[in-house]
Amino acid sequence: MVKVISDLVMVKPITEEDLGLIVRPENAKRPAPQRGVVVAVGPGRRSKRGKLIPVGVHVGDEVLVEKYRGTDISVDGQRLRILRESEILGLVEE
Repeated sequence: MVKVISDLVMVKPITEEDLGLIVRPENAKRPAPQRGVVVAVGPGRRSKRGKLIPVGVHVGDEVLVEKYRGTDISVDGQRLRILRESEILGLVEE
């Protein structure tokens, strides 16, 4: 098990095929944002005065992230990505 720290967020990517979406061609100029589900959240970051600023996303939230941001890892055979909260583009609300 991996425990995230600071303002880091662990996301399990959702592939476009999982969503039943049309896959963009590999030669597209800019990769589309990737969806993922938050599986772990750090406690937050500290301000210059030492106050804890909590992370704004929660476990279970569906988020959009840039395809090549963060660090990909494998835990128990699952592909996961660890990234900073500031690298999350937004929440998916449906």
